[in-house]
Amino acid sequence: MSVSPSSSAAPSSIPSITPSLSPSASAPPSSIPSITPSLSPSASAPPSSIPSITPSLSPSASFAPSISPSITPSVSPSASFAPSISPSVTSSPSVDCKFCQTIRTCSIQPDPHYTAWDNSYYDFHGGCDQYAVKNDQIEIQIATRPRTYYSTITQISVVMLASGEYFKIELGSTPPVWNFASSTATVTATLYGHQIDFASFSNTFIRINEYSYGFSLQIEGIGALFSDSEGMCGSWNHGGVRLADGTSYNTAGAMAATAATSFPLAQSWNVPSGTSKLLAPSALCDASRICTATTTPTSFACTDTRRRHLQANPNCSKTCDDIPNAIDVLNCKQDVLLTGDTSFACQQSYLDPVFKKASPCDFVKLDDEQCARDGKDKCGQIGGQCIVACEDNVLDGHVCLPGICSVKSEGDAARMLKADKAGKGEKEGNEPKVTKGTKVAKGTKGPKKPKKPKMPTPVPTPPVECMCMAPQVCPK
Repeated sequence: MSVSPSSSAAPSSIPSITPSLSPSASAPPSSIPSITPSLSPSASAPPSSIPSITPSLSPSASFAPSISPSITPSVSPSASFAPSISPSVTSSPSVDCKFCQTIRTCSIQPDPHYTAWDNSYYDFHGGCDQYAVKNDQIEIQIATRPRTYYSTITQISVVMLASGEYFKIELGSTPPVWNFASSTATVTATLYGHQIDFASFSNTFIRINEYSYGFSLQIEGIGALFSDSEGMCGSWNHGGVRLADGTSYNTAGAMAATAATSFPLAQSWNVPSGTSKLLAPSALCDASRICTATTTPTSFACTDTRRRHLQANPNCSKTCDDIPNAIDVLNCKQDVLLTGDTSFACQQSYLDPVFKKASPCDFVKLDDEQCARDGKDKCGQIGGQCIVACEDNVLDGHVCLPGICSVKSEGDAARMLKADKAGKGEKEGNEPKVTKGTKVAKGTKGPKKPKKPKMPTPVPTPPVECMCMAPQVCPK
């Protein structure tokens, strides 16, 4: 039975600039140096083991980041319409229980900009129903829709799989619906939207802010609920972002570069309409951020979402450099570049970020299939992974170390090749045999010997080399 929040007015289409209620106090920052842009943490006391449900009215300090990189325009990829299948999370090694008490964050901002559990970040500007988070306990599904300038989040559903309890919301529609028992979670109406606090999991909440142009989704979660999860928020266990089949997605190049390459990722995490928990699901998953006059089998209509106002946040006097989180500074500047609207600097989820610095050493990294670790696992001990062509694919803040990874045994490959040839039977080009005792009539010639086909000159294959890609900050 759906229950609507009592005495909850619809969110204002013109959000106030006043900072929202602050989230629970963050833990002290790690002493391990950061390898991704990070913000200087505000001074705060260590969190209580039993977090207070009453939010503080004191806004967190806002300060400008130390970097202000230039942004290059995003290129919208051509649409592709391959049919989607239900994503399944690739099986992974068992997780050490240290993950059970680990706290991490994920955020998805309008455009959308995705910041994963390990603080890596990327963009996807198409329209698609996606799994943001998916494991055996919880699913968070989102719908993005094109707005021509960019895309935006128009629907969010949070579902507890064991009990079937849920929270569902759609942009510009009726108030959200939910059926959480008080023993599972409480849903609170905030100045900008709603927040879900989980009763059985400390330091865990989902915050949804609603603006005239879309939703923002901010998650702070504990491993007891989110371990083993995959999806657009990335891999909780292994770090980074992976397709549903386990293939790593390269987030290098920030917003503009990833906007042009992220469609296969979104497509792999597409929610099939038959299993969707969204209020208005769609079977279409489209790479383009361009909407059309009417809905077609290959495009979303511009009427599927409300048009952008002249300003996203009217009366905004801030700039992107006033935003406290360095990643959101980049997000804001990309918003301004795509739309010409400087008022994105007052977006509430930018001014009140949900962000915890993740250490690259706290994830179980997976190796490329062609590679093997040495007997002492030196690569794993320093938080690394054995990969092919490391120097061409090295991530920021990582180094390629030779000598502690190797290519898997060539003997195994040779045996597989031999077995493959044996299964093919007769070789191509064999001459037809004349059965013993068969007479050939006089004056006739026997069967012609077929010419052996000319084999193309083999192109030499460069040798495979495996190296350890390790973060520079992990202890040796």
